[in-house]
Amino acid sequence: MPGKRKSSENDTGLLNKSRPVFLKIANIIKPHGLHGELVVEFSSDIPESLLAGADLFVGDFRMHVQVARLRRMNQRYLLMLEGTTSRDAAEEYRGATIYLRQGDIPELPEGEFYFHQLIGLVVQNLNGEKIGILSEIIQTGANDVYVVKPEDGKDLLFPAIQSVVKEIDIDNGILTIDPPDWY
Repeated sequence: MPGKRKSSENDTGLLNKSRPVFLKIANIIKPHGLHGELVVEFSSDIPESLLAGADLFVGDFRMHVQVARLRRMNQRYLLMLEGTTSRDAAEEYRGATIYLRQGDIPELPEGEFYFHQLIGLVVQNLNGEKIGILSEIIQTGANDVYVVKPEDGKDLLFPAIQSVVKEIDIDNGILTIDPPDWY
């Protein structure tokens, strides 16, 4: 029961229990065209919910901006910010990170989680024995892969599939898995 996961990283690297104020959702790659559009690569499935007027925060100082328009371009998006109408103005955003306030992130249906909710969970086996801490989620074509950092030793990789992931308990900070035989 891995549930469907949607990515969005917290900008502090803190565990879920700390509830960061801002969540990283995208990186601005470069300006596009002459009228202020930006090529954006999202690290989440949040773009579908960003409508004109949505509040975003850009860069290290979390400058408040608003979405004027967002449209898909192949694997990336073209983002137009309110008040950014020239390539020169857009150039100032090159390489910046885009954040959302945590409270502005849409609620997910039961059984779906954002990556920031999962990172930092204690991973245990079916007997309740601690394996380590979920430190990273790798997105692959077939299924996600959970990177678990044990207290000692090398990182462990587990497929995020129903036969392995048995329970996700966000409230108690526990991810229960049935490790594959090779573990």
